[in-house]
Amino acid sequence: MIVNQMIDCVLAGMSVGFYAFLKVLPFYEQLSGMKEQLIAWAIGIPATLVSLIFLVPTIIRFFKKLFK
Repeated sequence: MIVNQMIDCVLAGMSVGFYAFLKVLPFYEQLSGMKEQLIAWAIGIPATLVSLIFLVPTIIRFFKKLFK
C-alpha cells in the first residue's frame, strides 16, 4: 500500500516536472497546436472546432467565477 503511494507520488512529480519543462520551451505552443490539428485530422473535423471544444472548460470556469 505504501509502496503504491510512493510510486504514485514519484510519477505525479515526474509528470508535473515534464509539463513544467515543456511550458518553458518556446515551441510548446506549436506542439499544442499540432496536437489539435492531429486530433482534428483523426476525427475528420476542422481544427478550429477542436480548438473551440478545448476552450469550453475554460469558458465555463470563467463564467462560474464571474457569476459567483
